[in-house]
Amino acid sequence: MDARSGGALSRQEKPNDKAMTGIADPVTAGLRQLFARIAEEPIPDEFLRLLDEIEARGAETGSDPQVRP
Repeated sequence: MDARSGGALSRQEKPNDKAMTGIADPVTAGLRQLFARIAEEPIPDEFLRLLDEIEARGAETGSDPQVRP
C-alpha cells in the first residue's frame, strides 16, 4: 500500500532519519555494531563438532540433514 491509497508507507518508502536529521539513529547504529561483532566471531569448536555429528548420522541413515521439509 502507499500514501495515495490511504495505506501505510512501507519501510523502504519511509524517509531516512539520517538524511532528515543529519545524525544516525543511535539504536540502529548500536545494533549494527553488535551484529557485526557477533558475525565476526569464530564458530565454537563444540558447535562444529555437533554439526559433524549430525552430518555423520545423516550419512549413516542415507538422509540429508541439511534438507528439511
